[in-house]
Amino acid sequence: MDYLDSRVLGLLGNVSNDINIAARNALKSMIAYIVASYGYNRNQALVIASVAVDLRITQLVDAPNVGVTAVLPLDIFVGEMVGTESP
Repeated sequence: MDYLDSRVLGLLGNVSNDINIAARNALKSMIAYIVASYGYNRNQALVIASVAVDLRITQLVDAPNVGVTAVLPLDIFVGEMVGTESP
């Protein structure tokens, strides 16, 4: 899974005892990252996230906690400066 170490992915995770809350918080954090990093407004960031962000369950074994990670391919920002670090 070398692609997870790629500089073209933004990864934001969240852990909660409710998978719905963990997913919601990971997505909210990703939207905030898009706004802060690329200067889009919240509505534009929501549109970008709806088509480009994948939510992945990353932790199930630490019951009752569940981890969800929001994954954003940073190479979708054509002509934008992509940072060298994940958010």
